[in-house]
Amino acid sequence: MEEDGTVKRGELSFSLHQTEDLAPYAQVVVYTVLPNGEVVADSFNFPIQLCFKNKVSLQFSSSQELPGEKAFLQVQAKPGSLCSLRAIDQSVLLMRPDKELNAQKVS
Repeated sequence: MEEDGTVKRGELSFSLHQTEDLAPYAQVVVYTVLPNGEVVADSFNFPIQLCFKNKVSLQFSSSQELPGEKAFLQVQAKPGSLCSLRAIDQSVLLMRPDKELNAQKVS
């Protein structure tokens, strides 16, 4: 509120382009300096979904196989994509869940 009792209000609009560099969130800080010298500030965290530029799809020949049977895996990705595969027994992940790969560990 100003000394004369008036209240100044305003509105600010801006665009924020989401990139993987901003993940897991982008923090926007807004501040103003009032005529009396007081600084007023606020911030807000915008969640950014981590995603990769090149999409990859996987498809197994069957949803389940018995030990010793052949399994086929089809991998599709855009040209220039770097794809890596890892095959381990699920019991390994039950004993060591910290070894599970996820998007944060890959990027």
